[in-house]
Amino acid sequence: MEELQYGYPYPDELKEEYESEFIRVFSPVRLYVITAICIFIATFCLVMFMIYGGLVTPVVGAVALFAAAYVMRTKTDNAHLLEMYAYESYIQFDYYSAADDRKYHLSLSYPAIISCKIDEDNYTSVKLTFRKGKENFDFSVTRLSDGKEIDKSKKTSLFIRLNEGTPEQEFFLYIAPKLFKVHNDHSKINKRFGSHENFRKIYYGENLETEDGE
Repeated sequence: MEELQYGYPYPDELKEEYESEFIRVFSPVRLYVITAICIFIATFCLVMFMIYGGLVTPVVGAVALFAAAYVMRTKTDNAHLLEMYAYESYIQFDYYSAADDRKYHLSLSYPAIISCKIDEDNYTSVKLTFRKGKENFDFSVTRLSDGKEIDKSKKTSLFIRLNEGTPEQEFFLYIAPKLFKVHNDHSKINKRFGSHENFRKIYYGENLETEDGE
């Protein structure tokens, strides 16, 4: 059994809780149902206002429409979640995308990674290009809404959005380059975020030296 070099979220109990909460909150079916209910309430309030008048019904209707717009914006903003488990010779990614209604599972050895490029405008997305290796390789795509697996056997790249100031971003900026080739100008990364320790101080209020010493 290979030693885990980096894991997020960790331990497994947290991972399961993380996944279930993301799917619960950003499930496309749940979002559409909530939106439909809000639109129904807004329509009902409009009808009641036209029949009986008053000030309460248009206010309630406006709130319902605002809620519907907010819920749909939550989906179109592409809420996403990335899990990473890096071992000595291979890495596993589980990437959840609410807008795509997809969970991408990718496991591959480091030599199978052809390129890894982080967007240098905001450093909040990365494109991973890979070849299908014989060892530790597994790639699958499932729908979040029903858990049905989708055949993506020909896909050899994965576009991942990163939540800013999280271990997702931290991994690709500072840890991934130690494990496999990342095609970015690291001097630009250091200029924008500083050292790894500085990144953790800014976003987590933590100190790497303190953590290592505990």
